[in-house]
Amino acid sequence: MTQRITARQAIIVEGIRQGWTQTKIASEAKLSNPTVHLEIKMLIAQCVLKPSEKYGRYDVIVDSYEVDDRIYRAQPRGMQVKITAEVALVEEIRRRRLAKEPRSKIARELGLNKTTLNFLLIQLGLGG
Repeated sequence: MTQRITARQAIIVEGIRQGWTQTKIASEAKLSNPTVHLEIKMLIAQCVLKPSEKYGRYDVIVDSYEVDDRIYRAQPRGMQVKITAEVALVEEIRRRRLAKEPRSKIARELGLNKTTLNFLLIQLGLGG
């Protein structure tokens, strides 16, 4: 069975096949060392890599893989909190718009300046 991995993971697998260290992979792929380390851990969990007998080295244990960037990635916990906060902000703004409150008053009560509020509204798709 062919494993499905992301393009980023494919770069890491090919670097490991060439005998590169994590630092060299990070440098060549323009990624941070912690990102490479996390991707390696994910590849181990997917049974694409296994730790080598040499410390800090890994062996590729699949013959072939399929690159698929449509693979779902769970968002980090901090991102979920941010999205929850954005949803709460959207609901609060919609509620206040129904009451026809001025944006400057809404911004002041949310602890923002009006420009920041307008920017957030544009990002959230609620108009400018």
